[in-house]
Amino acid sequence: MITAGLPPEGAHSLLNDLARWVYDKAERFAHGQRIIDLIAGYDAIIIDGPPTDELLPAMAINRYGRDQIHLQQLVWPDQEGRFPWDHGYNFAPQAQPLIAQL
Repeated sequence: MITAGLPPEGAHSLLNDLARWVYDKAERFAHGQRIIDLIAGYDAIIIDGPPTDELLPAMAINRYGRDQIHLQQLVWPDQEGRFPWDHGYNFAPQAQPLIAQL
């Protein structure tokens, strides 16, 4: 699981929360799954995709091999609740690079 474009402290907190869901509740995430109650006042969405030049989990690839990595990204919305693939998204594309589109 990765995320992009957030300050490190916030990204770590969100990813740790998701890891707790996996550990405590055996939660599994699917492409396009909407996550509620993770970011105060906003939903997030999980997308699946391959590593990209901008989002490359190099340590995982080095350890397990590229063909063994199932990459998922936590995608966050703008202040209006729009996601990067939505019309009117309030941030430039480079603010949150994506591994795939929804």
